[in-house]
Amino acid sequence: MWSMRDFFMMGLLIIIIIALAVYVLGYVYLAKKITREKYEASWPDVGLESSPSSPQERPRPPSEVISRMEKELDELKMIKSMLISETETRLVEQTQKGIESTKQDLLESTRTGIREDTQKIIQEKVQKELRNLEAVKEKLGASPSGRATMSVDRVYAPFDAYNTGMVSGGRMVVISRETPDPSAFSSSFSSRLRDHFSSSRDAWRDTPFGYYVFMDKDVSMTYRVDVPRSGRYTIDLFVYARQGNTDSFYMAMDGGSRQWWDLRGWSSSQFGFMTWKTVDWDQGAHTVTVSGREPTGFAAIRIRSSGTNGSENLPKSSGLSRRVILTPGKAVPPLATYNEGLVEQGDYLVIDKENPDPTRFTSSFDSRLSYFSSKKDAWGDTPFGYYVFMSTDTKFSYVFDAPSDGEYDIELFVIAEQGNTDSFYMEVDGGGREWWDIPEWKSNGMGYMRWKRQSWSRGQHKLTVHGREPTGLAAVRISSV
Repeated sequence: MWSMRDFFMMGLLIIIIIALAVYVLGYVYLAKKITREKYEASWPDVGLESSPSSPQERPRPPSEVISRMEKELDELKMIKSMLISETETRLVEQTQKGIESTKQDLLESTRTGIREDTQKIIQEKVQKELRNLEAVKEKLGASPSGRATMSVDRVYAPFDAYNTGMVSGGRMVVISRETPDPSAFSSSFSSRLRDHFSSSRDAWRDTPFGYYVFMDKDVSMTYRVDVPRSGRYTIDLFVYARQGNTDSFYMAMDGGSRQWWDLRGWSSSQFGFMTWKTVDWDQGAHTVTVSGREPTGFAAIRIRSSGTNGSENLPKSSGLSRRVILTPGKAVPPLATYNEGLVEQGDYLVIDKENPDPTRFTSSFDSRLSYFSSKKDAWGDTPFGYYVFMSTDTKFSYVFDAPSDGEYDIELFVIAEQGNTDSFYMEVDGGGREWWDIPEWKSNGMGYMRWKRQSWSRGQHKLTVHGREPTGLAAVRISSV
């Protein structure tokens, strides 16, 4: 399609051609006129007698006249040929100049358009990634280490945060729609689940977030609280305390010693929010730690300011387990989700701003951590401000929502410094574990590395990362190809 510039250039060429044609015709006309006058001046007696009264004036011989006329005609033809040649040359030059100018204008316009389109596409992609990152940050909170930060007068699910430091003996049972029967785990977790929770298969439906957790005695979950102003605050937990030996936790605040909390109200109020204590807090950041003592159900936590009961902010259960769903190109941190059912997960170690040195846990976790002597500040270079070392029986499961049939790249952000700290077991859709030996550790021991390209149909799929060696895991990302 022609632009306004194209129409302008074509009109200009037409005007130039018309002007040159007028110039040529005028030049020819003037040349003929000059030649005629010259001829008449040189041959006044050509033709008939100038007057009948002058018989002595005779015309010249016709042959001589014709010869002179032919000579003049040849001169005129030569002048015409020269004019035509000059006109054609000028027309060609002007046309070439016009075409070259139009070509340059079109090329520059095209380059400008391509640059603008490319910049627009890049900006859109950058903005999209920034929006994804902000969404993740919003979910995790504004903590420098990427940990969820609670606000007062709101209700939070157990897995809205992750534990600091070393989590020893981290066995827990998640009861949800996928695994509704606590007593099914009594043989491998605690016989008290069979004795006291056999009739509790649908209890998960009545929790604020559609699931609850039984923690073993060595499991702890730490929550950071952003207190807006100094004052009095009440700490509540949504609990499921069925019997006298399944009704207690260990609780701690601000890194202090833990206290035994016996839920003496279990006999009359065995399911719902119960108050641990009311505390006086200064403005700023505080922590609350919930640790397992007996297999007591834990479904939510809230911090109430003075004069509120928290009921106005109590969410209604959706009837679905609260799970983080991965989407193409969106990275999530390792502990943004939880495993279904019984997590026979031994130990895992969280390295972040509060616990920056992996080597200090070599005696109690794994001697191979001594290889990470140079990684004390590595947490600062990870996407979410922390990374996790898993023991051999630890696993994290993620659900991915594939928008269409196709191929997808599965990537992990890893820290693999040595040949015996560079592998995981990977599993897709329950199809059995595969050993993933990370070959790039020698040249690139930190960053995103691709496990495999997976063909998936549209819908939800499950990815599980199992510990094999103490290899750092900092993020999971699945991207469409």
